[in-house]
Amino acid sequence: MSDAIYIAIDGQRQGPLTHDQLRSMVASGQAAADTLCWYEGMAEWSALGTAFPDLVATPATPAPPVAPPAPSP
Repeated sequence: MSDAIYIAIDGQRQGPLTHDQLRSMVASGQAAADTLCWYEGMAEWSALGTAFPDLVATPATPAPPVAPPAPSP
């Protein structure tokens, strides 16, 4: 895979971007799973979530909150 990745935001192509730059953009909310991306070798533009599932993976579901202790009598 190339380290020259392009994305489309608001109809504008951005890039080339590295994998780390994409990770930062996803973390900051600038890009999301449905953001279109392309790199050399791809037949067509694809969603980031499809092309790079590791970048947009949702964090594991947090454990439910623990109930507070019962009040003392």
